[in-house]
Amino acid sequence: MADMNKINVNDLENVAGGEKRQVNTKTTQNGVLRAGPGTSFERVTSYPNGTWVTTTGNVSKNREDGRTWYELCSPDYGWMAGRILDLPEY
Repeated sequence: MADMNKINVNDLENVAGGEKRQVNTKTTQNGVLRAGPGTSFERVTSYPNGTWVTTTGNVSKNREDGRTWYELCSPDYGWMAGRILDLPEY
């Protein structure tokens, strides 16, 4: 069984990094930033709607939840689901 808290670098794709995006949860909940690309990873923090974040360019498609996750480098480091950032699902 694969360790859910390890990132497989073969699953990463690099897209244009350093892109600023706004958190857009489309609900009253905050966008959750996680330690890795998936809901099984520890929560790092959360951001309210409208928070500006910067992507690194690394993208991962999670096999378990089917979501595309984007790596963020500011204001904190971690991973957030693309649907929260209004970024494409691959």
